[in-house]
Amino acid sequence: MRIVSFAELDSTSTQAATLLAAGTEVPPFAVMAATQTAGRGRRGNPWESPVGNLYVTFALPPLRATHDAAPLVAAVIVAREIARLTGLTPTLKWPNDLLFAGKKIGGLLLEGSMRGDEPGAVLCGLGLNLSSAPELAPPLEAGSLAALSGRTLAPRAVAEALAAAFEREWGSEALSGAALHAAWSELAIAPGQLWIAQEDGAVASTRAGAGLALDGALVLRALDSDATETLHSADHRFRWLYQGHGRDAAPLVLADVGNTRTKLAAHLPASAATAERFADEDPALAALAATLPSRPWPIFALSVNPARLADFTRRAAAHGLTVVPLTKRNVLRRDPIEDIAAAELEVYPLAELGIDRLAACEGWLSTLSPAERAASGKTAILVSCGTALTVDAVDANGTHYGGLIAPGLQTALSSLHAATGLLPLLDAQSAPSYATLALGRSTRDAMFQGALHAAAGAVVAVASRHVSPIVLLTGGDAERLIPLLPRSLGARLAPDLVLTGAKSLALGGIAP
Repeated sequence: MRIVSFAELDSTSTQAATLLAAGTEVPPFAVMAATQTAGRGRRGNPWESPVGNLYVTFALPPLRATHDAAPLVAAVIVAREIARLTGLTPTLKWPNDLLFAGKKIGGLLLEGSMRGDEPGAVLCGLGLNLSSAPELAPPLEAGSLAALSGRTLAPRAVAEALAAAFEREWGSEALSGAALHAAWSELAIAPGQLWIAQEDGAVASTRAGAGLALDGALVLRALDSDATETLHSADHRFRWLYQGHGRDAAPLVLADVGNTRTKLAAHLPASAATAERFADEDPALAALAATLPSRPWPIFALSVNPARLADFTRRAAAHGLTVVPLTKRNVLRRDPIEDIAAAELEVYPLAELGIDRLAACEGWLSTLSPAERAASGKTAILVSCGTALTVDAVDANGTHYGGLIAPGLQTALSSLHAATGLLPLLDAQSAPSYATLALGRSTRDAMFQGALHAAAGAVVAVASRHVSPIVLLTGGDAERLIPLLPRSLGARLAPDLVLTGAKSLALGGIAP
């Protein structure tokens, strides 16, 4: 695709339209400028255009599918290319905003044309904050890809990469119909996020995002009924209410519903930097509900136990809390194939990674600075010590190297009792606080030590495959296991690892 470059323009979209009308250029082509004097956003709002960011308009042939699909196709193409270039997976806010961790990193403005009675070229204008983040009016904040990813990107190089992506994917069957719906939904703001309408400065109504209709419209659902409202136009009365971060942040409530127990965290406006902890008993849920501005209110929950999640959902509903299950998404992961040097290493498929393990990975990655992620010199061994013992290896690039799943301490002890005739049923919580891994002199001690040896051995087996890894443990038995690991590993507790990852999955990243 030919890219026509200018040092300065009033608007790349205006120039592209002029070239089209004159017949000087034929789609597909692109117009870019180092800066714009009259850049346009939605509703005719001005788009600030400092030098160093990307301002480009792609003139594209009309889609064979409905013209309404064009904004969705363009957003998916741009988001995927940003993820490839930076390792950050943007979140798509309907209909045209690109976000990361709630910060606006770019926007799209699509304009159609007619050629007689037939659809003409589509002008896809894109502004992307590569190096700086202009001020925005609340509630949105802006972010730059340089600050968020630690990578410096040249506007021309990004324009060329996007041009190649549009040539490759615009109008393809892979981004049409149900496939487009799925691709957009995978990148979109998590269902259950709130949208509010205000009148005279007060909240008049609140809705929860329910995803896309088949025609690409945004569906909002009432919080206290199954009634829905469908938005077909970008000009509507609702605005997205970002939870857990920013100037106008609303409370964000998270839950890690495990096989044995549930952990909750509430990021409230007065204490957004630290999570308040609530047990999952009904009085604690009632206390949590009392701190929220209105009910029903969403709790974003992750779980690998459907029965436990269903029970938690019923109990939360009794207190006016709506449980929204989190789904898997890549937030800080690159394509593993691009980052693995050892050809014999088998890539662990994301589809096989439980959401609790994915959250642990994303939780650790979100604690790294952009520079640490870009350097890619760190590998973490993430250990969850619950009903199951999971041990995962992930590097700072987001490459998952695989892991182990073994019985947790209580599961191992219970299975020994269930599968044998004479071995007793032991409670892992009553195990002695061993300082070393020794051999048991009694049946009871031998069982405790066997479970501990197996758990510690699983951690060491994964850690020994990597040079100077960071070893982090979370879960109910983590404190019991840490003293039994070799001191050389430097293992330490990370009690909020999974909940931190849940926050990143819910919000599409955590801003540094």
